[in-house]
Order: sequence, then C-alpha cells, then structure tokens
Amino acid sequence: MRTRILWVWLPLLGAIATGAAITKSSYNLNSAVLSTLRTFSVAHIDPATLGQLHFLAADINSDAGPLNGVKAYGARGDGTSDDTTAISAAQAAAEAMGGGIYFPPSLGSYNVSSGFILKRRTRIVCGPGVTIKLVSVTAKLFTFGSNTDATWSPGGIENCTLSGNGGGSDTSVGVQIGNSTNSAHGVSLVNVDISGFGDGVVISGSGDAFALIFDRLKTHNNACNGIRFDTATTPETSTLANSMVFNNGNASATCTGLLASANSNGDIRINNTHFDNNGNGTLGQIYAPSTGGLTLWLDAAHFEKANGVASTDIALLSSGGPRSSLYVTNSIFTENPSGTSTTKPIVQFAAATVNVSNSAFTYSAGASVTPIFDVGASVGGQSIWFTLRNSILTCQATGTPVNCEALSVTGSPTFLNYDVTGTSLSGFGPATTLFNIPAGAVGCHDFGMLSNNGGPTGSRICSGKMGVGGETLAAAPRAVYAAFFPSALTTTWTGATLTLDKAINVTRFQVQAKTAPAGCATNAVMRISNGTTFQDLTVSAATNDSGAINKNYVAGSLLTILVRTAAVGCITPPADVMAVAQYRMQ
Repeated sequence: MRTRILWVWLPLLGAIATGAAITKSSYNLNSAVLSTLRTFSVAHIDPATLGQLHFLAADINSDAGPLNGVKAYGARGDGTSDDTTAISAAQAAAEAMGGGIYFPPSLGSYNVSSGFILKRRTRIVCGPGVTIKLVSVTAKLFTFGSNTDATWSPGGIENCTLSGNGGGSDTSVGVQIGNSTNSAHGVSLVNVDISGFGDGVVISGSGDAFALIFDRLKTHNNACNGIRFDTATTPETSTLANSMVFNNGNASATCTGLLASANSNGDIRINNTHFDNNGNGTLGQIYAPSTGGLTLWLDAAHFEKANGVASTDIALLSSGGPRSSLYVTNSIFTENPSGTSTTKPIVQFAAATVNVSNSAFTYSAGASVTPIFDVGASVGGQSIWFTLRNSILTCQATGTPVNCEALSVTGSPTFLNYDVTGTSLSGFGPATTLFNIPAGAVGCHDFGMLSNNGGPTGSRICSGKMGVGGETLAAAPRAVYAAFFPSALTTTWTGATLTLDKAINVTRFQVQAKTAPAGCATNAVMRISNGTTFQDLTVSAATNDSGAINKNYVAGSLLTILVRTAAVGCITPPADVMAVAQYRMQ
C-alpha cells in the first residue's frame, strides 16, 4: 500500500521541486486516494513537503483552477536574479487557464523589479518560507483588478512573505486591491507577511469593494500605512482577523496603521487583531478624517502604543462626510504602558455612534486634562450616541489623577445621548472631573463600581431630561418649601423650620396674602434664611414674587421662613399669608 501511494504522489513531489504547473486533470486524483493519504505513514517525508502536499491535494480537488509554478518559466528564486519576466510568463499562462501562480520553496527570495497587474480571480500561492521581494521603490508589487478583467471571481495571496525596498505612500505598495476605475471583490490575503513598502495594503477603486478577507495578515514596518482605504473607496463587509498591524508610518505625521482617505466609507470587522506603535502620534492608529467614514466592529482586538509617543488609538473625525460608527467588545487598549504621560485620548470621535462593552482601557494623564473618550470640537451641529458598559477604565499611577477624564465633550453637538453603566473607573480624580459633558446632553453615568477617586458609590447620575410615561424628569428635580401665616402680619414670628438632609438651591421666593395690605406706613417683610444666607421679600400687594434667585444652603442647615419685619400703621394689614420657596436638589 505504501509503495502504491508513493507512485501516485511522485509526480506531485517533482512538481513541487520544479515549480511546474499542477492541475487536477494531470494527476486524476480521486477522493479515495486522498483519503488514503490522510492515514498514510509519512515518516520519511519532511514536514515542509508534507505541508505542501496537503495544500495541493486540497487545491487539485477544487474548482479553483490550476497552479502554474514560476520555476517552470525560468524563475530562479536565488535572492539576486531578476525573476520579473519569468513570473510574468507564469502569470499569463495561469490567467489564460483561469488559475493561479505557485512559488515553490527556494534558496533565496524571488526578486522582481516591477509589479504585476492581476486579474481579480488570480491566486498566488507560496511554498514554505517563500519571500517575494520588490527591489524598486516606485512600484506596486501585486495589483488585483486589471482593467480588462470583468469577472468578480475572488482571487488572493496565500502563505507568502512580500518584502519592499522603501518608498512613500502610493509610490510603493505591497498589495493593491482594485485600481482607479475598478474595484475588486472577494480578494483574500491569508497568512501573508507584508513589510518594507510605502503602504502595505491599499484598497482602491471607484465603487464598493466587498467581502475582502484578511486572515493571519502581518503588515508592518512600512514607511506609511499598514492598510489604506483610497479616496472615495467603499470596502464593505470585509474582515481583518487573527492579524498584526504594527510599526507603520513611524516617521510620518500623515501615516498610520489603518487609514481611511477623504470621502472613503469603509466597513470592516476586526477580530483577534493587534495594533501596535503605528504612526508618529499625529493620527490615531486607526484614522478617518472629517470627510471620511469608518464603520468598525472590533472583537478581541488589542491596541498598544509602547514607544513613549502619545497617540490616539482610534480617531473617527467624520463631520462633513460619511458618518462613522464604532462597536467594541472584549478588547484591550493600553496607551503608553511604560508610564509615559500622554496628552492624547484613546478614542476620539465626532459625528459617530460609539458602543463599547466588556473592554479595558489603561492610560496616564500628564500636565493637561486628557480624556479616554473625547468628542472633539468638530462636532458642531452633529449627533452623538455613546454607550460604555461593563468595562474597566484605569488611570495609571504615573499620571495625574485630577487630569484623567472618562468622557469629555469639547464641541457642541446638536444631540448627545450617552449611557455609562456597570463600569469600573480606577485611579481618577474627583468624581466631578470624570465626565465633562455640556448642558443639554441626555444620558446617565453609573458610579456603581467607581473606585479610588473619592467620588460617590452606588449612584447613577443623569443629565438632560428623561421621559417616564410621557412625562419628563429634570436632572435636578424641583420642590417647594411652604409656610402658612394666619391672621395679620403685625408681629415678627417664625412660621416654619426645616433641617436639610441634602443641599438645596432656592430659585424663587413667593408670598400670597388673602387680605392685601393697604395704607401701611411700614410694609411687612418675609424672609427665608439659615441665619447666614437669606432672601427678603416685601409684602406690598396680594401677590409678591422675588423673581429668579440663586441661594445655596448646605446639608444640615436649619432653614426658616419668618416675618422679618411687622406691618405698621396700616389701614388694612396683610393677613392669612402663604409663603412658598421653590428649590432644587444640588
């Protein structure tokens, strides 16, 4: 049995070594043979070859088409020869058959001096340890989306290392998906390592580019962006999973990890992916400008800025263009874990919906006030929805607690709705500095798990107005404190005494007399007072009103309403008087 199986697979072993074309029809492998191979003893086959056999077996029995090996067309893969012409020949043959290009293992890298424009369905597959190196600084290594290709069949790159030779954004690109006139759909980058370019990956095109799949992608040490959405591009329902985006654009104020360009409107799910040390601190590690939009779903993501440069992790500054949205679950954000104080928020947004749950945020604040979540000044006339639930926010001991804020709104949104629930806040300053929220905002923040800041515990503080059964409740509810004075006000006396359990603010003092005064030489004067702070009101008519006032009385005060001055020399003295003080809780 062992000998028979080896005879079946010997042609494949030879193809792997030479890079010749491998097709299903050439070997006519049926499922029974492949099933036998899975249980066959492979002790004498090296792991690299075994892995390639497994991959090719799966590929040959699919509808993806044949793989054309580049060595059969003269590629050397020795790290010095220019393999551009050989790879172009392999590409032409592969695309004529509707298949892909295979780079077998080699002693060195496959060096190329120019890039390749691929049909959108073209697949590039590398053997173990293969590197394809672009030696030019002004080329795009692989571009999916030939102008002559009308098919939407998905292509992609698998198991390859792509290496660049420097260059800036747009002049040197590892992989471009789509071009100036055509978008590409369903392109996948699986187990691909991209470094040394201007931009690692660029999604381009004049329309939607949907169902892009990036799995086990490493885009790092590129001069500008790890991933860039080009101008007016709309990547929809795409995925970045199990990947790493790090050390991109460290010397540039206009580059970062994931950048949405002007008028682009991306839609991407980011799962189990690490962003670290992208940009020079000017942009966020994920950035959308005022005229660009991103809709992000983050799950099990990890953001870290460890090089001591203050940086925002996510900046969604949409205000005049597409609206941005951010949904975060089970993720970790660590800003400057070395203890270097920062002056940048972790998440900054303008016109956006932000929903965060079950996540952790850790940072320091230095000499100036710095929030974890910042709604910037560009939000005038926009609506904001912000939700933070069941998360942990920590201001590190190396920071200045009084300068740590959870949420700050420095702009003037038309509408701000916020809800902070079940969240632990540790290491912050006084509770009054935690939430910098403008008047008119609608929402609540929950201090049920607040710690280490001297603030209230177990309470829920709300602003704006909340509706209950069609009625609205103010953030600081009003009440009245009243006293009735029977008979004439011709002697001084105290009609009511109240010991305050909570601090209040008296906003109006009114007196209504059943019998109005007439012809008094001295009018009666009513007073509300705690012995230090008082408000007087002269009773000169049946209805008497202080107008709006602002008198504060602390908890524990003994607040009285009394006749301060008696009426004297009246034809008719005021009589049967009700004195009412309107107040609100502080």
